[in-house]
Amino acid sequence: MKEIKGNIITLAKEGHFDIIIQGCNCFCRMGSGLAPQIKENFLMAWAADVATTPGDITKLGNYTIGEEIVHDKDDQPNVLKVINIYSQYGHDPADKPLDYEALTLALRKVNFEFKGLSIACPQIGAGRAMGDWDRIKYIIETELKDMVVTIVYFDEEDKW
Repeated sequence: MKEIKGNIITLAKEGHFDIIIQGCNCFCRMGSGLAPQIKENFLMAWAADVATTPGDITKLGNYTIGEEIVHDKDDQPNVLKVINIYSQYGHDPADKPLDYEALTLALRKVNFEFKGLSIACPQIGAGRAMGDWDRIKYIIETELKDMVVTIVYFDEEDKW
């Protein structure tokens, strides 16, 4: 597992990864944290989210995928998968924080389906969802064991 500082959106648009993930609640809001930037930059990920039923608790532990065309440094087109991990039920993190079991299950499914691909992870669940980053990082390492994982820590100097 590699760890870098940067802007996951910019890096993804430059074709550095096959997949990026983000944590979502089950209410189709994408209103805080990294989500508004995903919504603005990767419309298909937003479309995949709003195609689900808002408030459906059965989304926990599952994910949706939006596919976008990005261009690498040689201007070659690539398909980027943007995965919305349903790891939080409520839309108020104070009432419904990160669900570690849902995160674990969803990442396990991603690993199974996309074994061998490169995936970029923000500090998923450690911000607005109030999760413990050390615990989350361990889950990422354990569940994405068959993927090429890059943790992207947001660089405050690199604006969205």
